[in-house]
Amino acid sequence: MKFNLIICLAAIILISGLYHVTDAATGFEYLPDEHTIGLWHFNEGSGVTVKDESKNNLKGTIEGKAAWGQDDWNEEGGGKSVEFSGATAIVIGSVKDKRANKLLTPDDAITVEAWVYPTDLASWKLICCHWAGAVGKYHLGVTNGVPNMHVNTDKGTANAASALALGVKEWYHVAGTYDG
Repeated sequence: MKFNLIICLAAIILISGLYHVTDAATGFEYLPDEHTIGLWHFNEGSGVTVKDESKNNLKGTIEGKAAWGQDDWNEEGGGKSVEFSGATAIVIGSVKDKRANKLLTPDDAITVEAWVYPTDLASWKLICCHWAGAVGKYHLGVTNGVPNMHVNTDKGTANAASALALGVKEWYHVAGTYDG
Protein backbone atom coordinates (compact mmCIF):
# COMPACT_ATOMS: atom_id res chain seq x y z
CA MET A 1 0.00 0.00 0.00
CA LYS A 2 1.26 3.42 -0.89
CA PHE A 3 0.22 6.14 1.48
CA ASN A 4 1.33 9.74 1.75
CA LEU A 5 0.62 12.65 4.03
CA ILE A 6 1.46 16.08 2.77
CA ILE A 7 1.50 19.39 4.60
CA CYS A 8 1.86 22.67 2.78
CA LEU A 9 2.21 25.98 4.56
CA ALA A 10 0.03 28.27 2.53
CA ALA A 11 1.88 30.95 0.65
CA ILE A 12 -1.46 32.68 0.28
CA ILE A 13 -2.99 33.13 3.71
CA LEU A 14 -6.72 33.14 3.23
CA ILE A 15 -8.94 30.22 3.45
CA SER A 16 -11.73 28.59 5.17
CA GLY A 17 -13.21 25.25 5.77
CA LEU A 18 -12.73 21.88 4.21
CA TYR A 19 -11.65 21.90 0.58
CA HIS A 20 -11.61 25.67 0.18
CA VAL A 21 -8.98 28.20 -0.73
CA THR A 22 -9.64 31.90 -1.08
CA ASP A 23 -7.25 34.44 -2.56
CA ALA A 24 -8.02 37.97 -1.41
CA ALA A 25 -6.73 39.49 -4.63
CA THR A 26 -8.85 37.39 -6.96
CA GLY A 27 -11.54 35.77 -4.80
CA PHE A 28 -10.48 32.37 -6.21
CA GLU A 29 -12.45 29.29 -5.16
CA TYR A 30 -11.75 25.75 -6.24
CA LEU A 31 -14.34 24.21 -8.53
CA PRO A 32 -15.16 20.51 -8.56
CA ASP A 33 -13.99 18.33 -11.44
CA GLU A 34 -15.18 14.87 -12.51
CA HIS A 35 -13.11 13.22 -9.75
CA THR A 36 -14.44 15.35 -6.88
CA ILE A 37 -16.61 13.38 -4.46
CA GLY A 38 -17.44 16.33 -2.22
CA LEU A 39 -16.46 20.01 -2.02
CA TRP A 40 -17.72 22.18 0.82
CA HIS A 41 -16.81 25.90 0.70
CA PHE A 42 -18.78 26.91 3.83
CA ASN A 43 -20.12 30.01 2.08
CA GLU A 44 -23.55 29.82 3.70
CA GLY A 45 -22.69 32.19 6.55
CA SER A 46 -25.51 30.96 8.80
CA GLY A 47 -27.76 27.99 9.47
CA VAL A 48 -26.96 24.31 9.98
CA THR A 49 -26.69 23.08 6.37
CA VAL A 50 -23.54 23.22 4.21
CA LYS A 51 -23.81 22.82 0.45
CA ASP A 52 -21.72 20.37 -1.55
CA GLU A 53 -20.41 22.00 -4.74
CA SER A 54 -19.81 18.62 -6.41
CA LYS A 55 -22.32 16.90 -8.67
CA ASN A 56 -23.03 14.42 -5.84
CA ASN A 57 -25.00 16.88 -3.67
CA LEU A 58 -23.66 15.48 -0.39
CA LYS A 59 -24.98 18.27 1.79
CA GLY A 60 -23.74 18.42 5.33
CA THR A 61 -25.46 19.16 8.60
CA ILE A 62 -23.70 20.97 11.44
CA GLU A 63 -24.07 19.16 14.75
CA GLY A 64 -23.00 21.04 17.84
CA LYS A 65 -22.04 24.68 18.15
CA ALA A 66 -20.29 26.35 15.22
CA ALA A 67 -19.46 30.02 14.72
CA TRP A 68 -20.01 31.42 11.23
CA GLY A 69 -18.00 34.28 9.73
CA GLN A 70 -15.92 35.39 12.68
CA ASP A 71 -14.64 38.93 12.07
CA ASP A 72 -11.07 37.99 12.96
CA TRP A 73 -10.83 34.66 11.14
CA ASN A 74 -9.01 36.17 8.20
CA GLU A 75 -7.17 39.44 8.53
CA GLU A 76 -6.33 39.43 4.82
CA GLY A 77 -10.00 39.33 3.72
CA GLY A 78 -11.96 37.13 1.35
CA GLY A 79 -13.88 33.91 1.78
CA LYS A 80 -16.10 32.50 4.50
CA SER A 81 -15.36 30.17 7.37
CA VAL A 82 -16.77 28.01 10.12
CA GLU A 83 -15.12 27.81 13.52
CA PHE A 84 -15.52 24.40 15.16
CA SER A 85 -15.47 23.78 18.86
CA GLY A 86 -14.22 20.44 20.15
CA ALA A 87 -17.77 19.10 20.11
CA THR A 88 -18.79 20.39 16.66
CA ALA A 89 -18.99 18.29 13.52
CA ILE A 90 -20.40 18.48 10.04
CA VAL A 91 -22.13 15.23 9.21
CA ILE A 92 -22.37 14.18 5.56
CA GLY A 93 -25.10 11.60 5.01
CA SER A 94 -25.72 9.03 7.73
CA VAL A 95 -25.00 5.40 8.50
CA LYS A 96 -28.29 4.54 6.77
CA ASP A 97 -27.49 6.65 3.66
CA LYS A 98 -26.21 3.93 1.30
CA ARG A 99 -25.54 6.34 -1.59
CA ALA A 100 -23.41 8.69 0.54
CA ASN A 101 -21.56 5.78 2.15
CA LYS A 102 -20.72 4.26 -1.24
CA LEU A 103 -19.45 7.60 -2.59
CA LEU A 104 -17.39 8.33 0.53
CA THR A 105 -15.87 4.84 0.86
CA PRO A 106 -12.62 4.47 -1.10
CA ASP A 107 -12.29 1.52 -3.48
CA ASP A 108 -8.62 1.96 -4.26
CA ALA A 109 -7.62 5.60 -3.84
CA ILE A 110 -8.64 8.71 -1.96
CA THR A 111 -7.29 12.15 -1.15
CA VAL A 112 -8.69 14.07 1.79
CA GLU A 113 -7.62 17.67 2.23
CA ALA A 114 -8.52 20.69 4.31
CA TRP A 115 -7.36 24.15 5.21
CA VAL A 116 -7.00 24.42 8.98
CA TYR A 117 -6.18 27.17 11.47
CA PRO A 118 -5.41 25.40 14.75
CA THR A 119 -5.71 27.33 17.99
CA ASP A 120 -4.87 24.35 20.22
CA LEU A 121 -2.71 21.36 19.30
CA ALA A 122 -2.80 19.40 22.55
CA SER A 123 -3.91 15.77 22.21
CA TRP A 124 -5.84 14.52 19.18
CA LYS A 125 -7.93 16.73 16.87
CA LEU A 126 -10.11 15.29 14.13
CA ILE A 127 -10.26 17.20 10.83
CA CYS A 128 -12.29 14.86 8.65
CA CYS A 129 -13.45 11.26 8.84
CA HIS A 130 -15.73 8.61 7.39
CA TRP A 131 -16.68 5.59 9.49
CA ALA A 132 -18.36 2.99 7.25
CA GLY A 133 -17.99 -0.19 9.25
CA ALA A 134 -14.89 -2.38 9.38
CA VAL A 135 -13.87 -1.58 5.79
CA GLY A 136 -13.97 1.88 4.27
CA LYS A 137 -12.92 3.90 7.28
CA TYR A 138 -10.55 6.84 7.13
CA HIS A 139 -9.72 9.92 9.09
CA LEU A 140 -7.45 12.92 8.73
CA GLY A 141 -6.44 14.39 12.06
CA VAL A 142 -3.70 15.99 14.13
CA THR A 143 -2.04 14.32 17.13
CA ASN A 144 -0.07 16.69 19.35
CA GLY A 145 0.51 18.99 16.38
CA VAL A 146 1.44 16.27 13.86
CA PRO A 147 -1.02 15.65 10.99
CA ASN A 148 -1.82 12.02 10.24
CA MET A 149 -4.15 9.94 8.11
CA HIS A 150 -5.53 6.48 8.75
CA VAL A 151 -7.22 4.33 6.08
CA ASN A 152 -8.83 0.91 6.49
CA THR A 153 -9.86 -0.92 3.30
CA ASP A 154 -10.40 -4.54 2.30
CA LYS A 155 -6.67 -4.54 1.41
CA GLY A 156 -5.63 -3.71 4.96
CA THR A 157 -4.91 -0.77 7.21
CA ALA A 158 -2.50 2.08 6.54
CA ASN A 159 -1.43 4.97 8.73
CA ALA A 160 0.89 7.85 7.87
CA ALA A 161 2.13 10.74 9.96
CA SER A 162 3.73 13.91 8.67
CA ALA A 163 7.39 14.66 9.27
CA LEU A 164 6.37 18.26 9.95
CA ALA A 165 4.36 19.59 12.87
CA LEU A 166 1.82 22.41 12.75
CA GLY A 167 1.95 25.58 14.80
CA VAL A 168 -0.96 27.47 16.29
CA LYS A 169 -2.67 30.52 14.79
CA GLU A 170 -1.40 29.89 11.25
CA TRP A 171 -3.23 28.55 8.20
CA TYR A 172 -2.12 25.18 6.81
CA HIS A 173 -3.20 23.06 3.89
CA VAL A 174 -3.25 19.46 5.13
CA ALA A 175 -3.78 16.51 2.77
CA GLY A 176 -3.65 12.76 3.09
CA THR A 177 -3.48 10.54 0.00
CA TYR A 178 -4.02 6.79 -0.22
CA ASP A 179 -3.55 5.06 -3.59
CA GLY A 180 -4.13 1.42 -2.78
